[in-house]
Amino acid sequence: MMPNVVDIEPARPSLGADVPRRRRAGIGALSGALGLVIIWCCRTALDGNIYVSAMGAAGVATAPWFNLALILVAAAAILVATALPPAQPRHRILSPWPAGATLLASGTLFAFAAAVPCTVGCPVPFTPTSTVQDLLHVTAAALGFTAAVTAVLQVWDSSTSRATRILSATTMIVVALTALAGAYASLTRWGGGSGGWFEFAATTVALMWITGYGVALSRTPTRYQRSARAQTRASRWTA
Repeated sequence: MMPNVVDIEPARPSLGADVPRRRRAGIGALSGALGLVIIWCCRTALDGNIYVSAMGAAGVATAPWFNLALILVAAAAILVATALPPAQPRHRILSPWPAGATLLASGTLFAFAAAVPCTVGCPVPFTPTSTVQDLLHVTAAALGFTAAVTAVLQVWDSSTSRATRILSATTMIVVALTALAGAYASLTRWGGGSGGWFEFAATTVALMWITGYGVALSRTPTRYQRSARAQTRASRWTA
C-alpha cells in the first residue's frame, strides 16, 4: 500500500519583503542629502581657509547647524548600513567583514563627533591650546571618515551592480587625489594653505556617495525580489 503523499508548495518570497530595507535606504539618502546641503550652507557663511570640523567649534555661529548636519550624516550612514543586502566580496582581503559593519561604525563615530565638538578655534590635538575634547572629536571624525572610505572600497569589491562599482571607484579615486592634494597644501602652504578647501571637497564627494548609494539601494531590487517577481510572472502564465 502506497503512503499518502502530500504536495507542499514551497513558500514564495513576498514582493514586499524588501520594502523596509529599501525604505531605510531612501530615508538614509534623504538624510545624507540634507546633511550635505546644511554643511554647504555653513561653509558659504564662513570666510577663509578653515577645516570642516571648525564649522562646528564652540563659539562659531554655524556650530549648531553643522553639528545637526553631522548627526544627519551619521543617521544616513547607519540607515544605509542596515539596508545593505548580503554580498559576496571578490577579494576577501578587502572585505574581512561586511561593508555594512564598516558603514555602521562610521555612522557611530560621526554621531560621537557631533556630540563632542571641538573647542574654540578647533586646535590641533597635542598643541598648547588643545584639550582632551579636541582630541576626542578629531579622532572620532578622522576614524569615521576613514571607515566611510573603507566602506566605499568594500562596496566596490562586493557589488554586482556595474553602476555602483563605477560610482564607488570614482569616489575612491577623487577622495584619494583630493586628500593627497590637501595634505600637500597643508604641509607646503601651497595655494595659500588651502588644505581646508581640499578637505571640504573630499567630504562633499564622500557625502555624495552615501546619498547616491542610498538612492540606488532604495530603487534597485535585490536578488530576492527578482526571484519573487520571476515566480509571480511564472504563476500567471501557468494559472
